Amino acid sequence: MSVDWSWIADHTDDLTTLTLSHLQAALTAVLLGLLISLPLAVLAHRVRRLRGLL
Repeated sequence: MSVDWSWIADHTDDLTTLTLSHLQAALTAVLLGLLISLPLAVLAHRVRRLRGLL
């Protein structure tokens, strides 16, 4: 399998746009997950009864 460098050169703008879009979506998902999970982890650490639920 070889890389078609001419195709990549011809589609650099598309590849850049799609890569940045993908990174934005992935970063948004990770940050949203952290915003939900970190407060729940702190709450579970402080309230023993919640540890089994969370």
